[in-house]
Amino acid sequence: MMTKKSYLFLFLLCLLPSILALPIDLIDIDTAQYGEIAREMIVNGDFLHLRDNGKKYLDKPILTFWTIATFFKIFGVSNITFRLPALLALILSSLAIHKLTELYTGSLNKARLASIFYLCIPGTFTIVLNPIIDIYLNLYLILTHLFYYLATKRNSNYYYLMYLSIGLGFITKGPISLVIPAISIGGDILLRRDWKRLTEMKIIQGIVITSILPLFWSYILYTEFKEYGPYFFLWLQSFGRFYKKMYDQKADPIFFYSNFLWGIFTLAIPFVYLSFQRLKIFVKENFSKPYLKSVYTWITSPKDGDYVIHFWVFVYLFLISFSKYQLPQYVYWAIPGGVIFLSAILDEVLFEKISNLKLVIFSFSGILALVGILLIPIFVIDVDYTYAILPILFLVIYFLTKDFLHVLIRNSVLPVVCIFSIISLFVFPELVRFQPSREVGKLIQELEPNLDSFYAFGLSHSKRSYEFYSKRLLKNVTSKDKFKEILIKDGKRLVLVPDEVAFLFPDFLGNEFQIKTIKAFPSYKIATPKPKFLMKKTRMSEAKSLLLLEVKLR
Repeated sequence: MMTKKSYLFLFLLCLLPSILALPIDLIDIDTAQYGEIAREMIVNGDFLHLRDNGKKYLDKPILTFWTIATFFKIFGVSNITFRLPALLALILSSLAIHKLTELYTGSLNKARLASIFYLCIPGTFTIVLNPIIDIYLNLYLILTHLFYYLATKRNSNYYYLMYLSIGLGFITKGPISLVIPAISIGGDILLRRDWKRLTEMKIIQGIVITSILPLFWSYILYTEFKEYGPYFFLWLQSFGRFYKKMYDQKADPIFFYSNFLWGIFTLAIPFVYLSFQRLKIFVKENFSKPYLKSVYTWITSPKDGDYVIHFWVFVYLFLISFSKYQLPQYVYWAIPGGVIFLSAILDEVLFEKISNLKLVIFSFSGILALVGILLIPIFVIDVDYTYAILPILFLVIYFLTKDFLHVLIRNSVLPVVCIFSIISLFVFPELVRFQPSREVGKLIQELEPNLDSFYAFGLSHSKRSYEFYSKRLLKNVTSKDKFKEILIKDGKRLVLVPDEVAFLFPDFLGNEFQIKTIKAFPSYKIATPKPKFLMKKTRMSEAKSLLLLEVKLR
């Protein structure tokens, strides 16, 4: 049994990697873009219209930007302020999973397990380490299911909060906030033929509550983009990914399953093992011979029990496997359900007699984490004596907690939290050095004070981190004559140029212009690193240069 003391201790310990990550720079593409859009929202004083580098922005709905901008408004624009709401969403999600699992299983111990496991899996850690919209969407998905169970087990008025959570998720990521509950809750009701529950769910009022925020945002989009705005928000960015040629990536049927298992890697082997064990029991109990007749009987007969979480995980993953646009973050939305499903069947195993097989199965991720801790200073980063502090600390914790933490929990959770903390404190900051946007931004502010824009040549439009840290908009030099007019007015200007196109810049400008290199910075697209970049011996050979130039007329 996991005691309240051990739960609170593990809860706080599992938050350590995300707390250590708070000062880390925002990286391109998505994270820096979200930060820059929220910053522009504050600068413009416009909380209804999204602007990305001063231009209209349509790709994501508004709630995440409202959230980040609110923190910017209160605490100022910084790395920590940007990451704080994601950390808060993580904490609320874990606490909500605790209550949801308790309602679903009737077990406080299973609830504590689910809450802890949500904090110590790679999928959750990834979307907090590099905060993206999915950390916020997951919160609203969890709350939607929590309020559903509160409504069915406590008070039907919680249905109103369920519909509100769907609406909040809708203006966070789009219709997926409605689609997943329709699959999980709707699928369960259809499977069990529970028409009474359907009539109790206040559906008419729910349609109104759920629709208010999406309709409001659709109206704002219509004022800027006409019909295309609501069409993109309500259809193209979600369901359109299943059929539009622009999204066709030639579907891989196991893509989402493999990424889901990576997302819950801490628990992946127990998940597969216990799912298979449960499937064998389920088949044995429901499908006796003759086989076809038993399958027909099972399909056509109402079911006992609760299948909401099963639909959330397994049916959702099955359905998205047909998507033509395959991004790994789509599996993040099934991770809360996966954690709850596993915790619901896990504590019986944890507190039975431990066989050698179970010890290996539940310790595998911890063993890999320990190997990773040893290999990181050999292959990934150079370290000093301070690197040993965290492993030693967690080793002490491992032995001090043997009387109140189950051995399988210690074996699987503590090494993983340790390596996550090392990644936050040592590895990720080292990699972020190769995105020099904070240093570049500071230099631009010093050399070109009181300006609202900076110039670049051949720099990708996705590099929003340079705008965020320079606190100004990016303008690409595309016309020699227009740039000449700027220089006549300002005397000289800084231009940020990737080294691979720097040889084109003098020819583009011509002999009238004088170019001086202020500083060169190592640069790499760290959001999608290749193995050679992750290895310290080959990292510099993979990195390119980014030049900050000063340009003036001769």
